[in-house]
Amino acid sequence: MVKLVGIRKLGITLLILAFLTLLILKLNLSFLSGLSISSLPIHRLFVNGRFYVMESNLIDSPTRKVEERMEINILSDSARNVSVLVKARIVTPSIKSKAFTLRKTTAKPKIEERIVISPEASFKGDLYATDETYLHSECPNNIRKRVANISEYKKIFLETIPVLQWSKHATETEYKRLRKYNGVHGWNVIQYDDLKDALSYLNTSANTVMFDDWEMRPNKSSNCIRCAVIGNGGILNNSNMGEEIDKHDYVFRVNGAIVKGFEKDVGRRTSFCTFSTNTLMNSLSAYGGLGYTSLPKSEETRYLFLPDHDRDYYLVKAAITHSLITKGRDASKKPVKYFGINARAEKFK
Repeated sequence: MVKLVGIRKLGITLLILAFLTLLILKLNLSFLSGLSISSLPIHRLFVNGRFYVMESNLIDSPTRKVEERMEINILSDSARNVSVLVKARIVTPSIKSKAFTLRKTTAKPKIEERIVISPEASFKGDLYATDETYLHSECPNNIRKRVANISEYKKIFLETIPVLQWSKHATETEYKRLRKYNGVHGWNVIQYDDLKDALSYLNTSANTVMFDDWEMRPNKSSNCIRCAVIGNGGILNNSNMGEEIDKHDYVFRVNGAIVKGFEKDVGRRTSFCTFSTNTLMNSLSAYGGLGYTSLPKSEETRYLFLPDHDRDYYLVKAAITHSLITKGRDASKKPVKYFGINARAEKFK
C-alpha cells in the first residue's frame, strides 16, 4: 500500500514537471517568435564579395539602433589574416554586439537586417603614398628586381612605396592618414605644426632621392650602384677589408659609425650615416671612450634619419638652421656639435 502511494506521488510529480516544462518552452517559443533572425546573437556580414557569420555574446535594448566600429580578421584565400576596419550601421530591433568571432560561410543571409558598410580610416597595408623614382633603374639585376622574385616577399613587397619624406609630404590629408601610427610607422609622435615646420626645410631636390649626387659622379662604375653596408657587430675586426669596402660607390654606416683607428678593417669613407636621435645619443655616450664624439663630416656624407619620436624632427630643423634645439627632451642642445658647421639641407634625408 505504501509503495502504491509512493508511485502515485511520483507520477503526479512527473506530470507537474512535464506541464511546467511545456509551459516554459511555450513561453520561450512565444518570446523567440517576436524576434527576427537579426535579433539573435548570430549575424552575417558581406565583405569583399563573401558572406561571413558574426557570433556575438551580448543582447541589449530591444529598441535601439546600433552603430559599431568592428575590427574583423578575415581569412583570405592566401591563408593570411588581413585586418579590415568597417563601420557597420546595424538596424535591428534588439541587438547590440560587443564581441565578435568570425567564420566564413557560403550561405546567403536572410534579409532581416540591413548592414550599411562605409569606408573608415585605413590600417597599415590598406593605403600608401606612391613614388615611382626607383622603378626606372637601368641596372639589369638590381635589388628591387631580386626581392620581387623571392616567393616569400613578392606578395608583400611594394615597389612604389616612398623611401624618403620631405616637404611635399607635410599635408593635412597625409597627416590625418598617418597620425594613428606610432614610432617609425607614422606621425602619432608629433603635432602637425611641428611636422610641417621640420619638413619644410627638406625642400631641395637632394632631399627627394637617396643618391642625389650619382649623376654628377665622374667615376661611376656602371649603371648599377654598388653599396657596402657596415654595422657595429665587430665581425670586421682584423678583417683587412677596409680597402675593399671603400671601392664601393656608396658606404652606409649605422649608429656608432666608428672609423678612426679602424680604417684597415672598416674603411675610411662614410656616404650615409643612418640613425635616430635616440641611437645617436646612445652611441655618443657608449663609444665616447673609443673616440666617437661626433658624426662623420666629410663632403660626401649624408645623414639619414629614421624618425621614431618628435625629437628627430626637432633635431633635423636645428641641424639645418644651425640653431639650438628649442623643443623636447633635447632642448638647448647644439646640433652643430654633431654635424659640423657645413651641414646644410641637401645633406639630410
